[in-house]
Amino acid sequence: MLGATNPRDSQRTGAPFRRLLLAMDWTLYRPGELARLKWEQIHWEQDVAILPDHKTKRTGKPKVIPLIPKMQRLLRWLQQNSTSEFCFLNSKGVPWTINAIDHRMNHVKDRSGPLPATKFVGSCRCSWLVLGYRSRSYYVTRPAIVRGI
Repeated sequence: MLGATNPRDSQRTGAPFRRLLLAMDWTLYRPGELARLKWEQIHWEQDVAILPDHKTKRTGKPKVIPLIPKMQRLLRWLQQNSTSEFCFLNSKGVPWTINAIDHRMNHVKDRSGPLPATKFVGSCRCSWLVLGYRSRSYYVTRPAIVRGI
């Protein structure tokens, strides 16, 4: 899938999306959470990102995500090359929107071939749910499968 984000043209517009996909894989963030991630939410000294506003906010607690070394290196590089308050910017230098992520996910899906399953929300096929949440589901359920739970 990552190969489909890396066009061979001179603009290399796939690089910002590739970084977003890698961050999704390394952190298990939801696509929208990464799109809204701000530098002030990164706590370098604790190696975590803390999201006060997130999808599972019904717990009343902020979401704390550990940052593995690869993710820390990516974030440090992004911070050195950005003046935005947001961590992840698209090729135009603006924060990602859910619609833009969905559009890019569809493009990547079309370039990488068929997926084994498609997720529907109502009557709408939402590819970003399929690709964006696919790694989250894998990492959450894999330990249970291995242990025979």
